[in-house]
Amino acid sequence: MNVSLRSKLRASTRAVLCVLAAGCAQQPEFDIVIHGGTVYDGSGAVPPSVRDIGLKGDRITAIGDLSQRRASEIVDATGKVVAPGFVDARGQSGVTLLADGYGESHLRQGITSEIIGDNSPAFWTMNTADVATLQRYGLAFDWNGFVGYFQKLESRGTAINVGTLVPSALAPGDENFLDAAMQAGAFGVIGDSTKPAELARLASVAGRYKGVFEASIQPGASPAEATEGLLDLAARTGTTLLVVDLISLEPPDMTVVAQHVNVSGQRGVRALATVIPYAATAGASDASVRALAKYGVVIGTNSAAVSATTPGTTTPAAFGAFPRMLGQWVRDDHLLDLGEAIRRATSVPASIFDLRQRGIIRENYFADIVVFDPNTIADRATFEKPNEYAVGIDYVIVNGVVTFTPKGLTGSRAGHRLVGPGARRPAS
Repeated sequence: MNVSLRSKLRASTRAVLCVLAAGCAQQPEFDIVIHGGTVYDGSGAVPPSVRDIGLKGDRITAIGDLSQRRASEIVDATGKVVAPGFVDARGQSGVTLLADGYGESHLRQGITSEIIGDNSPAFWTMNTADVATLQRYGLAFDWNGFVGYFQKLESRGTAINVGTLVPSALAPGDENFLDAAMQAGAFGVIGDSTKPAELARLASVAGRYKGVFEASIQPGASPAEATEGLLDLAARTGTTLLVVDLISLEPPDMTVVAQHVNVSGQRGVRALATVIPYAATAGASDASVRALAKYGVVIGTNSAAVSATTPGTTTPAAFGAFPRMLGQWVRDDHLLDLGEAIRRATSVPASIFDLRQRGIIRENYFADIVVFDPNTIADRATFEKPNEYAVGIDYVIVNGVVTFTPKGLTGSRAGHRLVGPGARRPAS
């Protein structure tokens, strides 16, 4: 090859490399930048401020002024609040997510992670499966255990992250069943019993795996004594206590339970009380439920995620629990400030369930994010007309993927399986 030809080839190669280098230089650094919103990080420790958030893959990779950095997509959050995705501490979407995967009524109110409570299909057997509900949604019981359920769910896709507790009522008296469920990935045990000895046995299983023990105060019991008994049980077994179904109690008893749980940290016990922000019982009223806000309660929907056109009955909490807290409790009634409400909807339940790297807007954490208008966020669902979507939620991002916009669902199903502490322990 003569010198002239070699020179031309080298020049051509340099030109190609220059073009490639220029193209690489123009590649976006982020998949998404959420621009111009007031960021509440969910921890309650960082004052809210206007910042940009850069997302790459399923993670938050940068927080600050990103105006000079490139992104494939810009989400304009100017004048809006940017918060971590909300965590439903007590959901029931195990079957409905299998049916369509969108979790629409939950997603549209900002829920990005759900812990399934009672009636969890992840541990059904042929003898315990809710066949009637499955048939209503055109489904068959064709999976085996926790792994089988989540493999089926993931093969269909889910728009929100999903974890589960294990109801002890599925196998009464069978401690091996509960141990296996915790080792498979359950976040805790639901104490379906009123007998102290049985509750102690169930709590001890949850405690062995550093899990959650969910229990309720039975109507008619002394609320102070019953709550103190559960707190003592949590202290002895090393479990985290989740007290539920407060609205089944009379208003004075609700308050007593919430007060005792609220100060449990002074005794070194991790405990939390959940409440559905709608009162449907004769004894409770919406005013009495709102009065619980000052005692550190967190929100649970106690419902399945559905769509506005799903046949059958539902509850207003399925469509508006979190917007009700942020709209009525925060903006309208001034029962708690916005930062505290966001903390209770995000980092508090994430901490209780040990949802690793979720519930806080922080670099390298999962990109579960909600953008909403604090001036307009509100629930529209009532007991008379429960199938009404909330308003004021602009964007919902799950694991770095935009799943809801002002135009509606995007069709993305980017949810992950959430696995409890028992499955994360190193093998002994």
